[in-house]
Amino acid sequence: MDTELEIMKNKIDGLREEMKSTVDRFLATIPGFLSQEYLRLTTSYVEKYPDKTLLLPKETLVEIKREVGALCQKTNEIVQEHIKTKIAWETLDDQNAPSGMARATRQGITGQLRFALGLLGPILEKGGYVSTTPNGDKTEVDCWPHENILTNTGKSRVVVKKISFPLAVTWSKEMDLLYKRMEEIIREFYKLELEKKGVEKRIAEKRASERWKSI
Repeated sequence: MDTELEIMKNKIDGLREEMKSTVDRFLATIPGFLSQEYLRLTTSYVEKYPDKTLLLPKETLVEIKREVGALCQKTNEIVQEHIKTKIAWETLDDQNAPSGMARATRQGITGQLRFALGLLGPILEKGGYVSTTPNGDKTEVDCWPHENILTNTGKSRVVVKKISFPLAVTWSKEMDLLYKRMEEIIREFYKLELEKKGVEKRIAEKRASERWKSI
C-alpha cells in the first residue's frame, strides 16, 4: 500500500505542475485573442455604419486606426491588469483540495474580458460608432455602458467606472480547450485526493493492527 500511496502522490504532484502550465498557456493566448477582437470589432463597426465612415475626415480615421493599433500593442499589459490579477487562479499549490478555482469561472473570466474589450469603446466613439455615456442613454448607435467596480486601494475601497463591452464574447478555440482541461484537472485532483485519503486510512488501520498484535 505504501507503493500505491507513493504513486498517487506522484500523480497529484503531476497534476499540480500541469495546472500551473495550463493556466500559463491559457493566459498566454489572451493577448492574441484581444488583438484579433480589437481589429475585428473596429472593422465591423466601420462597415456597419458606412454613412459615418464615408463622412469622417481622413485624419479622424487615421487617428482611430493608429489608436487601435496602439491598443493591440498593449494587450500583454491589459491581460496583466484586467485578467491575471483580477481572478483567483488556482494552481493547486495548496496541499488542501482546491477552493479558489471556483472563482475562475467562465463567467468571471468573460466579465473581465468585457472590460478589456471595453477599452476600445472610447476609440470607436471618436468616429461616432458607439456611445459610452455613463448614463447609458439610448442613442442611434450601440451603447457601451459603464459599470461601477469596487477596487481595493490598500486601506480603503473605491468605486471605479469601467466601460463594458455589451455584446456576447466568444472565446477562441484554444482558450476554450485549455479551460476545459483546467476543469478536468480539478476533477482528477479531487478524485485522487479522495482515493489517497482512503489509502492513508487503510495504511493507518493496518499499522494499528500490527502494533496491537505485536504487544
